[in-house]
Amino acid sequence: MHHTICDYITDITQNSIEAGASLISIDFKDSNNIIEVIITDNGKGMDEETIKKVLDPFYTDSDKKHERDVGLGLPFLAQGIQQSQGEIYIQSEKDKGTTIKFSFNTKNIDTPPIGDKIITYLSLINFPGEFNLAIQEYKETEKTSFSKKELVEALGDINTSESLSLLKKYLKDNIL
Repeated sequence: MHHTICDYITDITQNSIEAGASLISIDFKDSNNIIEVIITDNGKGMDEETIKKVLDPFYTDSDKKHERDVGLGLPFLAQGIQQSQGEIYIQSEKDKGTTIKFSFNTKNIDTPPIGDKIITYLSLINFPGEFNLAIQEYKETEKTSFSKKELVEALGDINTSESLSLLKKYLKDNIL
């Protein structure tokens, strides 16, 4: 079960990685009592028929069964959004990629907490696979951005304890 907005971000980003995306972008916007997340990838995409099915809790992509046993991330997201009067938008094109945009009204009592963005981003950056992850954060009039590629260029191997410690400090100092 998903307990935080960061859980949804992790699940959707993992879907992008499993869909063969080489570039994944996460935009996290926190403004005027609305949290909006847009995740875009250049993975395998989906056709119209699949887009209609992905919110069905009884549907899972047969290509993923070897990766994960459950495929409930998007149905859980849709349920959470429905409970908190948020919005979800899915746009995808076969062999071109997918964009998932969702929002929550932070004044609604059923909106989940954000969660730990630092640990979420640290985990996503270290997911196995050859992909670049670009993260942009907006809070009112402030903006910050970074990418996995930039961090690897600056730190080298991002899987050493020293690099992970520096990366965690960097995220702590720069996440809005």
